[in-house]
Amino acid sequence: TIKRVIRNILLFKEGDNLNPAVLAENEKILYDLPFINEVYFQVFNCYNKPEYVDVVVLTKDKFPIGGNPGISSFHSFDLEIYDLNIVGLGHKASTTIAYNSEKKNNIYLRDALYKIYHIGDTFISGELFYSHPEHEERYGFVFNRNYIPPEINIAGGVGLKRVNTYYYHSPDDSTLMEYPLEYVKGDFCVGVAEPLKVFSPSKAEYLVELLRITHYDYYKYPLLGSLFDDRSVVLCSIDHLRSKFYKSNLIYDFGEIEYIPYGHLLEIFGGVEYPEIYDKRYYAGVRFSQGNFIFKRALYYYLETGLGSYFNKFFLKDFDEGVLSLNAHFFTRHYKIGNYGVRNFVDFDYMKGLNQPDYLYLNFHNMDNVRGFNDTKARGQQRLVINLESVMYTPWDLIGFRFALFGFFDIGFIGETHSKILHDKTYTAIGAGVRMRNDDLVFKTVQLKITYYPDLDGRKKISLALSGKPDLNLPGFSVKPPEIIEFK
Repeated sequence: TIKRVIRNILLFKEGDNLNPAVLAENEKILYDLPFINEVYFQVFNCYNKPEYVDVVVLTKDKFPIGGNPGISSFHSFDLEIYDLNIVGLGHKASTTIAYNSEKKNNIYLRDALYKIYHIGDTFISGELFYSHPEHEERYGFVFNRNYIPPEINIAGGVGLKRVNTYYYHSPDDSTLMEYPLEYVKGDFCVGVAEPLKVFSPSKAEYLVELLRITHYDYYKYPLLGSLFDDRSVVLCSIDHLRSKFYKSNLIYDFGEIEYIPYGHLLEIFGGVEYPEIYDKRYYAGVRFSQGNFIFKRALYYYLETGLGSYFNKFFLKDFDEGVLSLNAHFFTRHYKIGNYGVRNFVDFDYMKGLNQPDYLYLNFHNMDNVRGFNDTKARGQQRLVINLESVMYTPWDLIGFRFALFGFFDIGFIGETHSKILHDKTYTAIGAGVRMRNDDLVFKTVQLKITYYPDLDGRKKISLALSGKPDLNLPGFSVKPPEIIEFK
């Protein structure tokens, strides 16, 4: 990496007072760059100047060029090729080529991305993207500047994307209707973070005010109520944030330093939706999240709850397209059994619609819920998913590759709003696999997974897949633009 790139990301400059909290935050920023493997900050006293110090920043790069295979069957697979640090500039370029024997053009470009992690010393990131997954095409650009208080207190972003896709509507369990959907979405957000020094002298507590304006233009759409009416949405929020990090490893990745957030985030947000044809609607919502270690650091928990709804009048009266969401993530400490290490994970995800129209419903997404499961008949306006996973980190080493074995059990419940969710139809997945990782390469963790679905009567019940393991991180307490709690 070119020295100028690292220097532009530093939160301090010559003449500043030495602040260990700033150095710790800067270390995390550098570690978050996917092409950086190690970061060290060293502080030395200046010769003959006891009131000054020299700060030396040492970084070790990963090899930036890599690939990420994805094989779901002999008839469908893809390969992502990328360079995460083009000629040391801190720019990323990636492309994914896919093959599907059932398509007329069976080899096609599925994804392309060009990203600049930090534009100069502005702490602004920018990306151009193109994506063409199954039955969808989208492309556009995004520029963002994240909060890094207390050094960067003004942040925001702007983005524009065009989407060509299909909207699938099931009026009943036996009918699936397909509608072409084409639209453009523009997005703008700005906000200011203010430290609450009175309550938190350590400057880890902040009050953040944000404004977001989003506009949708629809060109092709189904006639389903006001769902696809051209509209502008103006949202404001006030967030109360208190957040710090623990450093750990062997949680979602192999050996690399991972930052575990602790603290809380309270978001109170509201605004107005201005449709082109229908009457304007008001929106209000609240979201609260909290996380920390408990039981002498034997267990980490992260809890998030959200409630939001539209209202036809300014005075909050009746819910209209409201959503209640509850999420919980738990993982245990890293236990040693001989030369092996074991960690267990439990996730809960609950969502319920409040006065939602009949044409809107929940289902199971491929990766987010019951792993690998996708069925249009599994739908409702209330959903609960529980994911259990155990990971065993082995001492095995093969030419720099490390191995972990894992097993999982997923169970999902889905039904109508007023039903007892635990009595509704269940969908389960049971599986196991192996993950491989080389810390000196940018190759994503590769996983081979076999999954058994006991509830798929009359259909394939066993799935074997080779893929790059998705980059997983705890949600954390970083400030984000205010957004409507989506029913999906």
